[in-house]
Order: sequence, then structure tokens, then C-alpha cells
Amino acid sequence: MKFLKKHYEKKGYTKDIDLRVKEKKRELINSIIIILGFFILFVLFVNSQIPENSTYNELFSVYSNHFENDALIKEISFFCGNNTQVKKLECVHKIVSDNFDYSHNSSDLINSPIETFFKGGVCRDWAIFYKAILNDLNITSEYNFSQPEHVFLDVKIENKTYILDQELLEERNKKRR
Repeated sequence: MKFLKKHYEKKGYTKDIDLRVKEKKRELINSIIIILGFFILFVLFVNSQIPENSTYNELFSVYSNHFENDALIKEISFFCGNNTQVKKLECVHKIVSDNFDYSHNSSDLINSPIETFFKGGVCRDWAIFYKAILNDLNITSEYNFSQPEHVFLDVKIENKTYILDQELLEERNKKRR
């Protein structure tokens, strides 16, 4: 802390320079402790804001339930509605995969169905979009977060589970040729 000593000498202080330097040093240490404390609180707060999969599931479900009444969702449901459950699922997947556009520019905002369908979206947007349609068609599905940084749907029809992703529809555990 020689620079502080020189600073006080330049200012004309002659008495108690060592005491003044110690006080400034203590103030600096206290400031660093306060800043570190705020940093630790910030890190803890940010980490507490990262939801677990069950929280994502609840959040995404709120959106897909809200979007069930969207005009585009209703139109796709109506178009695919007069089929068996499996044919409905295939119809929905065909419509979506034919118009699919994956956006690599993710934001924290969840796209509306119209934005997802016409502008594209990330896996989260497509999963919510699919689930809203399937909910409207009374087809049981669940969000699947088993892959890091990715979400897709498990669709249950007639004791079978199908994997439904933006570009993929396949029966789970079906042997590939």
C-alpha cells in the first residue's frame, strides 16, 4: 500500500499516515467483502431461477393449455380430427414436419403457435405447439426432457408410446431394420 502512503504525503498529511493507510486498507477489504457477498447472492439467486424438469413441464403445460384455443391449433385439429388416434398423430406430424423450420436463435420468450408455425422455433416451441394440438385432439402426451438441452413429446396411444419431435415420429422400442 505504498501508493496510499505517497498519496497522503502528496496531500500534505504528515501525522498518522500509517493509521490512515490501515483505515483505507480496512475500507477496501470491507468493500471487497460486500461485493463478494452480493456476487454470491446473485449466483445463488440465478441458480434458484433455473427450473428443474418438473417445473419446465408445468410451465410448458400452462402454455400448451393456453394455446389449445388458438385458431391455428383448432384448424389443424379439425383437419386431422376424423381419424383413429394413430392417424391423427401421423396427420399432425405430417403438417408440422412439412412446415417445420428450426430457429437457432432461441430466446427466453415462448413463441405463439402462429409464430412457431410460420417463423420457426426451438424444440421447446415445437413441443408446446404439438402438445396443444394433441390436447385438443384428446391424445395423451408428456414432455420428455431426457436429452440435454432438448425437449420432445412421448405420445401414448393404445398401450404404445411414440416419440414425437419436430422431424421425427416413431414408436418407442420398435426394432429398426
